[in-house]
Amino acid sequence: MALKRTATQAPGARGTRTILCQHVAVLATLVLATAPLFAQAAKSLDWTAFSVDARLDSTGTLLVRERQTILFTGDWNGGERRFDVRQGQRFVFRRMFRVDSLSGAEVPMREGSLDVIDGYRMREGRTLRWRSRLPNDPEFLDTKITYVLEYEYADILLTEGSAYRLDHAFGFRDRTGTITNFALTLHVDPAWRTPDGFTGVFRQATLEPGLGYVVNIPLTWQGAGLPSAVRRSPPLPLRLGLATAMVLVLVVMTTQFLRDETAAGRFVPLTPLGNIDRVWLEAHVLSLRPELVGYIWDEQVGPAEVSATLARLVTEKKLGSRVESTGGRWTERHVLHLELLVPRHELHGYERSLVDAFFTSDVTTTSTDEIRARYKSSGFDPAGIIRRPLTEQFTQTFGLAEATSAKPRRWPLTAALSGAGIALISLAIITRRGDAVGALLALVLLLVPGFLFARLQAAFWQRRVVRPARHLLRALLPMALIATAFCWAMATGYGTLGLVAWAGLALLLLAASLSVLNGSRSTSTKARLLRRKELASAREYCRVELQKPAPALDDSWYSYLLAFGLGRHVDKWFRAFGGARPRLDSGFASGTSLGSSDSGGGSGGGTFSGFGGGGGFSGAGATVAFGSAVGAMSSGVSAPSSSGGGGSSSSRGSSGGGGGGGW
Repeated sequence: MALKRTATQAPGARGTRTILCQHVAVLATLVLATAPLFAQAAKSLDWTAFSVDARLDSTGTLLVRERQTILFTGDWNGGERRFDVRQGQRFVFRRMFRVDSLSGAEVPMREGSLDVIDGYRMREGRTLRWRSRLPNDPEFLDTKITYVLEYEYADILLTEGSAYRLDHAFGFRDRTGTITNFALTLHVDPAWRTPDGFTGVFRQATLEPGLGYVVNIPLTWQGAGLPSAVRRSPPLPLRLGLATAMVLVLVVMTTQFLRDETAAGRFVPLTPLGNIDRVWLEAHVLSLRPELVGYIWDEQVGPAEVSATLARLVTEKKLGSRVESTGGRWTERHVLHLELLVPRHELHGYERSLVDAFFTSDVTTTSTDEIRARYKSSGFDPAGIIRRPLTEQFTQTFGLAEATSAKPRRWPLTAALSGAGIALISLAIITRRGDAVGALLALVLLLVPGFLFARLQAAFWQRRVVRPARHLLRALLPMALIATAFCWAMATGYGTLGLVAWAGLALLLLAASLSVLNGSRSTSTKARLLRRKELASAREYCRVELQKPAPALDDSWYSYLLAFGLGRHVDKWFRAFGGARPRLDSGFASGTSLGSSDSGGGSGGGTFSGFGGGGGFSGAGATVAFGSAVGAMSSGVSAPSSSGGGGSSSSRGSSGGGGGGGW
């Protein structure tokens, strides 16, 4: 029995060993199969040696010869070196070598293509790359390759009055690998005096990722003249003198501008509202046609003047009107219907031209929708019909001397200052290329945007007669802030711009300021400006009255309110104090003055109803509807048009540095 048990156990033992061997074989196969994956995961790049031999020559140029021994592991294509070049600095890459591992000879590398071994190319952003391995070659495995790079920096020395300072990073910190055995030898030309104890030899056993090697030493210039490769600010007295001269010229220009505008009546205050009554209004406003009042007030002819003309013709019973209103509060739409009540031959001048444009031949009715349909393909500008006649009427009423004013030509001085400034900046860029970036940044980021904003505000202020002093600050304040920034930069020497560049920027600032001042000057005569002040006083009176529940206004003055651009204020008053909502088929009744049959007479008559109890406007609804409808008709019809479109790390501190590694 024992022999049988032994016989039965022996085959089982052999089977166990067979299974174990099979498992070991499978495991070995898996390890061998996944070995490349582990090798790929171990991709790394470090530096086993990094030595720098640098020389600061008598001009202030730093000549650098950098020797890197790189340890590659993995599928790297080659190496990479990123150079940090700050604003105003100059950088030139000279050449590159690979050191033969057997002979130690330096093999020149070829600039241009990265598709061949030992080819290198400087990419955008001052990034140098070179080829060490082709894509189909075996991956690196602890492979050491030594490269030599030669390059130079200029304009990197910092100036501190009459002293200089070298603050330069020789070992780049932007990397993932470790540098061991870092060595730097810095030779300084005898034209520079170094601190006592300076040897020029620096060593560092290990530089971890994120750490560089910065050398910061003071220097004293001992040579003749000044070093040519050092950017420095002009002496402080010259900078302060230039800033002072610029400020004085700005003060003189601004003072003369304020004197001229004061003499022209620009800052004459408006008539106090307490001095304005019906007699004053009839003498200064109501004696003129409302559209002429609107033209004098804002010195332009637009929809407000057209609306005032139509309202006057309705008041004079030459036109009848009704308004159809549809929609809710937020979607409300008003359509104006006009009816010609007099023969056309009784109308003259721009009244006849306007009627002929609104009404077709032999037809006495029209509407907003009919006008839009008729002029859909050609466009329609009713303001253009009355623009020239109103100008001629103003000249005939007040005389040519009040209508026109001969202004001196001021643009030649602005052009001369601009030309001189551009010439000086161009000269500075040619003679000191480092000034290009600072000068262009000052123009693009500060002077040009500030000037455009101030010039836009000047255009708005040019015709302003209400609170002119307050609104003038919108044009002058931006240029004052820019001048303050320039003075601060010149006083501190910020950006180390040369004196020629600063002078050019100062002239351009003066030209921009003069352009803003000239753009702010009134183009009106003093008599016309004072008349505008009177109308501005009347408009302010009407605006304030429209804020009261019972305004002291005559119903027949409605066309003047439209001429003053107060139609929106009238609508707001009616919605707040006027009563009922607009009715369908409400508005100016045919043959009435300004609304209902109980309205008063012409443009200068009527009584002060205070817009209450319906008054001469047939209630709130009529006026709200008519104001919106006549405004829509007066705006005209836009001409059709077609259009197409298409598409189309630096910081202040040490120079040098950058990054490196592989790719």
